[in-house]
Amino acid sequence: MFLHMNGPDKVWPKTFECQGAHGHQGEVFCLGTKAMNVPEKGGFKSMDAAAEKPLGEWNTYESICKGDTITVMLNGKVVNRLTGCVPSSGRIGFQSENGAWEARRVTIKPFSIKISSLLETPRLKVLIIDGQNGHDWKATTPVLKWILEECGRLTVDVSTTPPSGPNAPSLPKNATTEQQAAHETAMAKWKIEKDEFILSNINPWKQWRPNFANYDVIVMNYAGDRWREEVRSSFTKYVQNGGGLVIYHAANNSFPEWPEYNEMMGVGGWGGRNEKSGPMIRWRDGKFIRDETPGPGGTHGPAHEYVVEIRDFEHPITKGLPKRWMHSFDELYSKLRGPAKNLTVLATAYADPAKQGSGEHEPMLMTINYGQGRVFHNALGHMPKSMEDVGFIVTMQRGIEWAATGRVTLPLPKPEDISAEKIIRRLPKQNNFLHTLECVIKHGMCDHLARPTGWLEWAIK
Repeated sequence: MFLHMNGPDKVWPKTFECQGAHGHQGEVFCLGTKAMNVPEKGGFKSMDAAAEKPLGEWNTYESICKGDTITVMLNGKVVNRLTGCVPSSGRIGFQSENGAWEARRVTIKPFSIKISSLLETPRLKVLIIDGQNGHDWKATTPVLKWILEECGRLTVDVSTTPPSGPNAPSLPKNATTEQQAAHETAMAKWKIEKDEFILSNINPWKQWRPNFANYDVIVMNYAGDRWREEVRSSFTKYVQNGGGLVIYHAANNSFPEWPEYNEMMGVGGWGGRNEKSGPMIRWRDGKFIRDETPGPGGTHGPAHEYVVEIRDFEHPITKGLPKRWMHSFDELYSKLRGPAKNLTVLATAYADPAKQGSGEHEPMLMTINYGQGRVFHNALGHMPKSMEDVGFIVTMQRGIEWAATGRVTLPLPKPEDISAEKIIRRLPKQNNFLHTLECVIKHGMCDHLARPTGWLEWAIK
């Protein structure tokens, strides 16, 4: 079926071609046309191949054209959606290839009918994992949940792991004899407390077994204790078999001893990572290189505002976004290193030596292919204030949709909503007031209570 046909009536006209052949129903190709979320070459496969009925049975095929958006439904399920279509109008046509094309009850309906329910895309299911982190996950998880659900494409659950045990006491450099003796006493006490903690948390860890297969994408807001072997195995199989994964900020500090996890996230920091972990990725002379220089992996200076610059303009996550935007007050992760297999850097930020940076353009947004799975790695977002700007919000939403489906259907922000000159924030809408206040009260966003900016500033007003 041809939609938005333009030009002469001929074989292979200028049009959007919706496939009707068995095994390919719901696929869409651009023939001399363009769509914002379709690759330059070819088109998109069906979002739900299982929607097609077995050979010999009739399928109900619906194409909904409204403005520059084409939605394709098969047997009541949305299987494709093109946005930003050029041309955005035209004729309807049919063409058969290599055999008869059979149809019955072909109808055309104007938009005077109510079609809002037909245009609704099923929401993708997201699972955020938190519970242990050197960062304040109790503050960032509820903000992250709001960001994801705000786009209307995602529904979010949270799985919180059992807590981490007590931290071992530290020994000062050049410790005196008295300090060493006090440290030995503290260590003996800590070992007893640690053993008691482990015994009391054996059952909670045995019971913590998320069903990853129930979700389209997993978002990691976790950096803590090693998971049980059966959970690690289930997680690895989930991603290998096509599950989506998002590495969010300090989650790239996690599991230095877990080879599969390190390959999934591409590069990471801290946890004893060094040149044996893999190279650093550098943007130099207009291209990315692998830097094998020896040294520890992971560092950052004090949090500050900085510009994020897109390097891959054709990837579905970043396609159509402004080249640069000013990012809110945040850590700038540097010298991340790891296997870096099947890794694509989408955006970088310059780590200014004046801010204790590396003097390099450090990767901030990345994608990694792991088996059949897609991974979006976002090194931004240290705290709620770091998650306010539109650039962060939009790329996080688009990155998660891409990790789940391999495409992005979310609309682009208006050009005036992202700027390289100033930070443009997106705050909760009025109907999210109670949710925002609940996050503050329940999770103790003390930074905002003491200095009311950003999220709570809006709530107070």
